[in-house]
Amino acid sequence: FGLAAGGSSHNLIVSAACNGSLSDTVATPGAPTLLRSLPDASAVLAVDSPGIDVVTPATNNAGCPPAIADSVTSKDFGQGPFTPNQLILPSSGAKAFVTSNLSMLLVYTVNGSAVSTIPLANGAHAFTGGVLGDGSMLYVGGSDNAVHRIDLNAGSDAQQISVSFTPDLVAVVPK
Repeated sequence: FGLAAGGSSHNLIVSAACNGSLSDTVATPGAPTLLRSLPDASAVLAVDSPGIDVVTPATNNAGCPPAIADSVTSKDFGQGPFTPNQLILPSSGAKAFVTSNLSMLLVYTVNGSAVSTIPLANGAHAFTGGVLGDGSMLYVGGSDNAVHRIDLNAGSDAQQISVSFTPDLVAVVPK
């Protein structure tokens, strides 16, 4: 199945991969702006300010299109409205990180369905970034003309690497 969101709709559209037909419409509390599947495809994360939704499909995979039922669990980050920039998901799928116009990273822990934040130094907000392959560090570009190295084990902004421009597009390349 494929999921899509768009416009101001408070719905996700679910289509069958076997024939592209509309299989389901999933209502969400807000208009989702970012979507990512968990690495094991057990759920899809949808960011819709002020929170995140976990859409869990249930199907018997019989026929085309197979029957599907989706459940939605929503968590409010507790930070008020925000404009999301990127939904970053390490390969472990254990946590998801949302960069936004807030001076912190928004964190969703998949097991336990918990939300938390990691404050960014200098009151910066993060644009985009990426996670190291081992899941230990996250690098994000900040509005303070620095690339922030986030220690994911400690849950802290461990280092700010000054650059001479606003690093609004940051990618991490594996070695």
